[in-house]
Amino acid sequence: MPFHSMAYGFFFACVVAVHFLLPHRLRGLFLVAASYAFYMAWDPRYALLLLTSTGMGYSAGLLLARSAGPRRRRAILLAGLVVNLGMLLAFKYANLARDALAPLSSALWPSLEPRAVDIALPVGLSFYTFQTLGYLFDVYRRRIEPERNMARFALFVSFFPQLLAGPIGRARELLPQIREPRGFDALRALEGIQLIAWGLFQKVVVADRLALYVDWVYAAPRLHSVSARWLAMYFFAVQLYCDFAGYTDIARGSARVLGFDLAQNFRLPFFSTTTAEFWQRWHMTLMNWFRDYLYLPLVLQYRSQLSVYACAMLVMLVSGVWHGAGTTFLVWGLSQGILVCLSRFTLAFRDGIYARLRVPTPLVRAIRIMITFHLFAITLVFFRARSLADAAYILNQTFDPGQQVHFSGVPMVQCLAAILVLLLVQLLQARRPLQPLLNQAPRALRWAVYYAVVFAIVLFGVDSGVQFIYLQF
Repeated sequence: MPFHSMAYGFFFACVVAVHFLLPHRLRGLFLVAASYAFYMAWDPRYALLLLTSTGMGYSAGLLLARSAGPRRRRAILLAGLVVNLGMLLAFKYANLARDALAPLSSALWPSLEPRAVDIALPVGLSFYTFQTLGYLFDVYRRRIEPERNMARFALFVSFFPQLLAGPIGRARELLPQIREPRGFDALRALEGIQLIAWGLFQKVVVADRLALYVDWVYAAPRLHSVSARWLAMYFFAVQLYCDFAGYTDIARGSARVLGFDLAQNFRLPFFSTTTAEFWQRWHMTLMNWFRDYLYLPLVLQYRSQLSVYACAMLVMLVSGVWHGAGTTFLVWGLSQGILVCLSRFTLAFRDGIYARLRVPTPLVRAIRIMITFHLFAITLVFFRARSLADAAYILNQTFDPGQQVHFSGVPMVQCLAAILVLLLVQLLQARRPLQPLLNQAPRALRWAVYYAVVFAIVLFGVDSGVQFIYLQF
């Protein structure tokens, strides 16, 4: 039941209607049931994993609250980590482990031929696993009290708008909203519908249209010109953003209609002036999770300048592996770690060069934004390419001065128009939030914007059945 399908629209309308017709005491249980129905629409077997993660998180949280001894508390936390991470590792990295151990097994048992594990990654597993683990870390550190109501905790883990691909929620932000009864709010519902509409625009008008070109080039990169590969690199950067940001906006909008506020996941990342800043604006809930539960504990333990760079590199490597089990994701994570470290290490030196050359501040900012975007787009080749060989070929030939450059005959008007609309909206957002401005605008202007977005989705949206990219992670 993808977010951009008619089935989800019907499902969501029914959930909203029933949710606000029920008395407050039954709404939580109903949303849990609706969330499991939504999840089981993908594959009923997935519900067993969701139940396991929920049951383990709930039980471990209560045990942590009852235990005072540090050794016992560490053992309980470790058990929660083993169960939740064990499921994630088993489903996501089984074949990678098999490939890594194949040389050793062949040397020890020549007659034994390792077989690939034919299991599909359950959708959303990476996201609700991290959400449950964040809850356990916070209870272990005594930053929050454990949730003693099983239905509330189950809703915290399984809430359907964020279940499949986030935003990764924090217990201290989401659980109080679940406990607090909320009635229907027309303004919140309007803002939620606006977010859903903008998310659909980003997905079907921008991301899926760009995907037609990107998929065509990356399917056989050796058959395309230098200009085609450059366009594919730029288009994929925008496609990935609009695909994931579109999903996030639909998720946040759906939750807002129901009375919940989910965390912001993107903050205009393409306006970042350094790679380090970029990763503070992109997939913010994941990067904040890594910061709070991996980066800061290690940095505070070792307390040295070297540890800051080492931990930043570790975080980006783990982020790369989190995205996928292939070597391409490992290399992509490594490239991001190197860029983040270089960004921090050379910042003062670069500031000095701009100061000595007396480059105007607005021009410095523009240069930095362009460099940051290009570095991100170029390194995304490892993220998108089917293999390291394809990625190496694209990068090698793209920067080969001997290659002939010519433009593809594929129509670009709609792709460029969609990107232009996105850029204009983001330029306005960089100046001031658009939703309050839109809601205060004259009625005629508001409805003109609404009709324009709806007509763009209907007339220019791509109905290709392309799934959200981050559902595979």
